[in-house]
Amino acid sequence: MGSIIKDGDYALTKLVSTRDKLNTGDVLQVDHPNFGMIVKFVRKTKNEKVLLSGTSVFSTVPMTIGWVHRSKVISRLLIKISGNGMSSIKRCSQG
Repeated sequence: MGSIIKDGDYALTKLVSTRDKLNTGDVLQVDHPNFGMIVKFVRKTKNEKVLLSGTSVFSTVPMTIGWVHRSKVISRLLIKISGNGMSSIKRCSQG
């Protein structure tokens, strides 16, 4: 599986509130306390925290990213705009 979005792509997002349910596979924009603004997908949820993962072979592994409090989740990615046009961003599998 390649990257969710690539350099030069744009993404349309929807802000996530604390009431919104986060699902495994959701692609999120997160303000990570150590890595800054990142885009990852939800691998697992536990109470008020999410374990994030990337799809690129160059992504930081989930255990290095660590469990992130859901208050750090900014938005859910919905649509990608690239040189090839627009496409929906689907939930990621945990492959």
